[in-house]
Order: sequence, then C-alpha cells, then structure tokens
Amino acid sequence: LLEAIAALVDGPAELVLSHALHHGRAELARRRAASGRLGFGGLLAALDPLGGGDERLGLLETVSHRYGVALIDEFQDTDPIQWRILERAFVAPAGGPARHLLVMVGDPKQAIYRFRGGELATYRQARGRADSRYGLRENRRSSAALVAALNALMAPGLVRSDLPVPPVLARSSTSELPLEADGSPLQLLPLDNEDQLPGQVAALCLQLLQEQRYGPLSPAALCLLVSTHRQAELLRHALEQRGLPSRLVSRGDVFASEAATALQRLLDALADPGHPGRQRLLAASPLLGWDAARLGSAATDDWERLADRLAQLGQRLGQAGLLACVGELLSTEGLARLSLGGRLLADLQQAAELVQEQMHRLGLGAAAAADWLRRIRLEPERRVPEEHQLNSTAADAAIAVVTVHRSKGLEYPVVICPYLWRAPAAPTSKAGELGRRWLPPGATAPRLDLHRSPHWGDGRRAAQADLAAAEQEAERLAYVAATRARQLLVLGWRQDERHSTNPLAPWLLEAGELRQPEELPLQPLDPASLPPAGELWRQPAPQGELQPGALPRHLLDTSWGRSSYSSWVHSGGSVPPAARDEGRDTSDPAAELLSEAGLETAGQEAGVGEEDRQGPLAQFPRGTGPGEALHRILERLDYSHSVLKAEPQALIGEELARAGLASNLAEALSEGLERLLHTPFGGPLGSFSLAELEPRSWLNEMNFDLPLAVSRPGSLADRQAGGGVEDQEPPRLRSGGLARCFRQHPGGLFGPAYARRLEALTIASRGFLTGSIDLVFRQGERWWVLDWKSNWLGERDAAGSTIACGPLHYGQAAMAELMASSHYPLQAHLYLVALHRYLRWRLPGYSPERHLGGYAYVFLRGLPGPTSAALAQASAGRAVAGMLVEQPPLGRLMALDGLLREGER
Repeated sequence: LLEAIAALVDGPAELVLSHALHHGRAELARRRAASGRLGFGGLLAALDPLGGGDERLGLLETVSHRYGVALIDEFQDTDPIQWRILERAFVAPAGGPARHLLVMVGDPKQAIYRFRGGELATYRQARGRADSRYGLRENRRSSAALVAALNALMAPGLVRSDLPVPPVLARSSTSELPLEADGSPLQLLPLDNEDQLPGQVAALCLQLLQEQRYGPLSPAALCLLVSTHRQAELLRHALEQRGLPSRLVSRGDVFASEAATALQRLLDALADPGHPGRQRLLAASPLLGWDAARLGSAATDDWERLADRLAQLGQRLGQAGLLACVGELLSTEGLARLSLGGRLLADLQQAAELVQEQMHRLGLGAAAAADWLRRIRLEPERRVPEEHQLNSTAADAAIAVVTVHRSKGLEYPVVICPYLWRAPAAPTSKAGELGRRWLPPGATAPRLDLHRSPHWGDGRRAAQADLAAAEQEAERLAYVAATRARQLLVLGWRQDERHSTNPLAPWLLEAGELRQPEELPLQPLDPASLPPAGELWRQPAPQGELQPGALPRHLLDTSWGRSSYSSWVHSGGSVPPAARDEGRDTSDPAAELLSEAGLETAGQEAGVGEEDRQGPLAQFPRGTGPGEALHRILERLDYSHSVLKAEPQALIGEELARAGLASNLAEALSEGLERLLHTPFGGPLGSFSLAELEPRSWLNEMNFDLPLAVSRPGSLADRQAGGGVEDQEPPRLRSGGLARCFRQHPGGLFGPAYARRLEALTIASRGFLTGSIDLVFRQGERWWVLDWKSNWLGERDAAGSTIACGPLHYGQAAMAELMASSHYPLQAHLYLVALHRYLRWRLPGYSPERHLGGYAYVFLRGLPGPTSAALAQASAGRAVAGMLVEQPPLGRLMALDGLLREGER
C-alpha cells in the first residue's frame, strides 16, 4: 500500500525526470556524433558486435586474422562490451576450430573498477569459456611472516563476493622485521571517534619513525591508504601538525601547480625583460624567492641587473632550451632552496620539460610559449593527459598518502589502512546519486537506472542492488589495500553498528568478537603508548662525512637531441624574431614596397584584380594567440561542410572566446574560412578544393619523429675503411648537405638559389627530427601535405597603419619570396620526407612515383574564393592567389630521405 501511495505521489516526477535524463543522453550522443568527437566509451560501443553492421564485424575479422596470440592483462577489469569484442575476435564459436591462443591474466579479488564498467560477472563468464586455468600462488612482494599473517586473516575469503582467498607461498627476498617475541607484522590500531582518527594515525607514524623499533625507517617507507581525497587531506593536515612530510599520490595536473605559475612568470619576463611588473612578479616567485623586504628595498641597479640577466637568458633560450635557462636562473643556491620546498622542484622540472617540448615542436619563442602555457593553465575543465599528470608523486623523504584505487600495482614497506572499517553508504535520493547500473530480475545484461527515489519500486530495487555491489567491491578494495605492504600492515579498527557491513568484519570478527590470537596472528596496539599531542618529528642528522661524486671527464655532446625545422632555422639568426612562430601572423616588409604597377602585374598573374585588394581577414588580429586560434579552428573543421552552419559557427565562437578575441570577428572569419573551403588549389592540383575531400581522406596534425644520422661508428663500412673508429667524429646532419640536395636536384620554385640560403644556416644535428604537419590529405591516388599560414602581406600608410591586405598581395612571386626568406621550403620538404616514410609503412603497395604528391602552403589572408577568374587559373594549371602548390623533384626528396638517415661527417 505504501509503495502504491509513493507511486502516485512520486510517479509523475519520476517519469518527467526519466524522460529528461534519457533525452539528455540521446542529445549528448547526437552532438558528439555531429562534431566527430569520440571518447573511449564511444569507441568501444562502435565496435560492440551486438550493434551489428558489416563494417564493425569486418574490422573485428581483420584483427582476428592479423593476430594469432592475444594476452589480456588485468582481465578482472574487463567490461561486458570489451569481452564481447575480444570474444568475437579471438574465441572460436562452439564446435568451431580454434584459430587463436587467448591468454587472460586476472585476479577477481582485485576487481575494483565497477565505476567504469568493470564487472565480476564478466570475468566469471570469460573464465567459464577457458579451456584451462592456472593459479598464481606465489607472493613475491611481502615478507614470509606477513604472508603467513595475511593467509590467516583472509582465510574466510571474500564472503560477499563469493570469492575464496587461497593461501599463497612467500617467495620474496624482502627482509623480516625485527619483531618482539609476541609481535606480528599484522597489527590493529583501535581508533577513537572519527574526529580524532587523523591525529591518532599521525601519532602512530611519528612513533614508527622515532622509535625505530623495526629498524631504520624513513618517511618514504610509510604509506597511508584512503578511500577518498577528503580523507587524504585530513590525514595530511594531521601529519603536517606533527612536522611530518607527506605527498599525495594522485593524478593531479602539473599545470595547476605552483611550479607552473612560477614558470609562467619566467616566460613572461623572458618575453619582455624590461617590463617592471613582470620583473617583480618573477622576483616574488619561488624561482627567485625575494621576500617583501628585498622587493621593497631593491634599487634601480638591482632591476637593471635582473633585466640584463633575463635578456641574456632570452637570447640563449632557442639554443639552450627552457630547462637550461631555468637552471642558470636558479643557480646552486636556488636549486637548494627549491629542493626544500617538497614537490616544487620536481613539478618545475616536469612543467618545464612539457613546455620545452611544445616550444621545440611548434617553434615557439618566449612570448608564444608564455601564451601557450597561460591557455593551458587557465583552460576550464581541461582533460588532463597522462603526460601532464604529476610525476612528483615519486619524490623521496615523504609519507605517501594514496587512494586504494591509485595504489594498485604499488608497494611500500609499511602500509597503514585507517578507514577500511567504514562500510559503503546507503543510497539516498540526492540528485548526484542518480544513475545506478543494476541487473533487473530476468535481465541478461546490466542497465542504467534513472529513478529519482531509492525508496520504492524499481528505484528501490536498483538502489539495493547497487548497495550490495558496493559492499562486494568494498571487500575487494580491502584485499587490494591489505596486499600493498612488504613488511608491516596496520589496520585501523573501530566497531560501529552503522558500519556493520564493513569489509574487515568477516576477517577480524567471530561471533561479534575479535578472532583469537592462536587463530589470527594479530597484534593490537595500545593507543595510550602513542606520542602525546605537540610532539614533533625531527629529521635525524645525516651520518658520515660528505664526499664529492665523480666528475665527468668529457664535455656533453650537445649535437645529439631532438631537432626541428624551427630550431634549425632560428638557431643561426637567419630568420628575424618576429617570424619565429611558424608563419603565424608575421609580415613581409618587401610586400609593402610594391608599386601599383607591381601589384597590378602580380594580380594579373594570380587572376585577381583591384576588387581583391581587401580580403575578409585583412583586419583579423595578428600575433601568436590569434594564429593559434585559427589553427585550432582549422584542426576541428569538417571540410566537407559549410562553415556557415550552426556547429562550425559554435566552434568559431568558442575558439574566439578561448583566445580572448572579440566575438564580432566571427562574421569576417567565417567568410574567410568559407573562401578557404572552396578556393581551388591551382598548380598541380588544378581546380580541386578542400570542400571536395572525401571522408577519411585527410589527417589533421600528424606528428612525427624521424631518426637523424643513425649510422654508428663500428659499422661494416667503418671497419673496411680501417683506422681508429672510436676517434672518428659521429655523423651529423649539416646545412651543407641540405643545400646539396637542392643544388643537385634542381627544379621548381626552390633550387640552387635557395640552396645558397640554406648554406647560411648553422646545423649540425643528431638524434631525432620532430615536427607536426597541419594537414595530410589525399587527392586521387596522391597524398599531399598542407600547412596553414596566416602571415600578413599588405600595404601600410606612412604612419604604419594598415591600408589593405587581400588576394591582390598574395601573388606567386610574393609568396615565394616569403617562403624562401622564412625557410618554408625546407619545412615543406621535411614534411614530405615524413609523409613518404609514413606511407611506406602504412600504405600497401606504396610507390612514391605513384602515391607521393607535394605540398600546399595556404596563406589564409590571401584567398580569393571560387571566383570565375580563380577557377579559370586553376583549370589551366596556373597558380591561384594565396595558394602556393608545388610538386618538388622526387630525386630531391629521396636524397633528403637518405641524408636524414645517414648524415655526414
């Protein structure tokens, strides 16, 4: 009766809520599909054999034929869709011949990822299909005494999950603890109320480090395992009050750290060394560490010396790199000061490495790198990639505070689990708890429940099933936590009726009382023996006499490393600083000096007239920020659809806002991008345009790393030549070799004349060549590289104000001169070598004569659109304004390929 009444009262609200949530999920899926976004979950769903479709089944069949053996580690975390994919690809149907060996390695007792779809039922289903099973019954982590204690503790098994815990054999070389006669490596800490729990745990840590009853222990030997970040913060605060160092082992974002902010101050100051505000922000940052008194008393000479130092570092930034500049700025004293700041130094190194990687890959100077870092730091709700997650969690001399989920795969000499006595919370009707996966009676697969109330009907049954699953997972989490220790495990314990379903109860209790010592080697600790409040930890003085380490006898070989077109071009000063952002919003002064007659001639050659003097992007802002915004938009556009549709318009608005640009730029930008889609390429590509690209015929932002000068002394050729191989200079890639490739293989726009410019570069590199191609696309059978350029070519008045910028200014001669002066031909040829190697690896039957196209450099501010004159130019194979398209001699590309690989001495 009560349930019927509840249904009458809450039923309409339930229906409205359910409809709204299901509609929201469907709309989210539709928008993702329309924008081409696909997460890992969507990728799995697209491959699910239950979805049918010849395409997905054909893909699985291809994978099936390609591999004969598959090994799946951590199989207990597999979700139902993943298992269906694996089963379809690698498991023979009933009665059919086996074509594969599928090895699944997993421990059902460690299935702790229910929140992301991993289910114990899936593991059991797959286990039932296995032809044979093997148990791994050896423990190579923990000491023999601790293994024996854990065998006894877990003898009842995981009762709620219906999983036995078989005893294991100790096979570790871990030393035993010097225990007292009645001591045990498995200990129990009776806890008071929850408010005092963090203080008790901190006192226990202090006691372990002070008394050294188990031998010399450092803070790094201790680990506190928790369930939530709230618990972690409470424990860290209590440790701090005792003077104990701690570190949170988490997946935090290094760019959200204090170190990233300090690095931002340095890059801003390097970009403008004389700016007083930037100088003061850097001085007050942890990098220089000036206190308020020093800031207030600093004289003009102090700031001038700092400006000179920053200017010198700025000049060395391109060659030495950001990390070297940070080291020079800090000096020995600064490094020592930062090393006492916990994780700050490690975070600074990681952040500087990541920023330096971007500077190297994109050819960014200090100002552009500062803008890039600022966007990353301030971007809301940014997805944190793995390489941006904090590495400083590996820092020494601190007690580790780790969530149980994060601890999987880790191990520590001493593990303390203060919160395992807590049971999972019962479900409530809070909005944040909507959406429970459960298995309704008679159903064959779990489904998502979206009821509002957990107190009646299907909502109640789903909540009960969810609570039961949470209780089962809690004991598996307890198993993972208890098996992280190598020598000593301490379990916090508090008997509380509200937490009667906690995972420790089946292990510790028998008839409501602690199991007897003869059955369970468990040593209770006396809370009264813990250090009193106010007692702090004092780090012991180092023993012995400090001795200097070995000194290197040879200079470091600075020629080996990662190079790029940008680093080669900028290192010798051949390209002015204003042009060092890979063609993003730079200007060419030569174009401003063209006479009217010169412009008229250029316009006739490009098929444009006076009406093309002003293009839609003439007034679009210049600088690295606007240039990056343009590139991000182009990277996300679907070239086969008009820019004027709703979704591209939303994208344009989003990126303008992200770059801090005015929203009223959207109209002109949309017009310019619409022109881009329909402007014919001209030259070897004829009337072909981006709008004609077929689906899946292009690839945005193709990154590459090509080995440079990989021939090593000691090869057969070296031995045949005789002599001292070890004394020979290793091969390097030099500017003279690059120039020779252009000189010996003339043809096209850039031949011997451009070779003379290349010889002026100072290049002597080994290691790897790194880069990123804006766009790779296919037209017919040939593949081409494309690079977006937003360089400004136009006219100014005597005061320097912009008069005009449009297709009229982007004739072939002007673009070729800009290309040569900025060394874009070198960039284009390197990109084509990278594409050649990529196609050779990935395209069956690849032939460069048949499949390798050329390069297209698209100057976004100078495109005329699909005008009749442009189409006529393109159809005749002539150049189109704003489009520099060339198919360089194949012999030159092959010569460059060999030069990159072999180098020269």
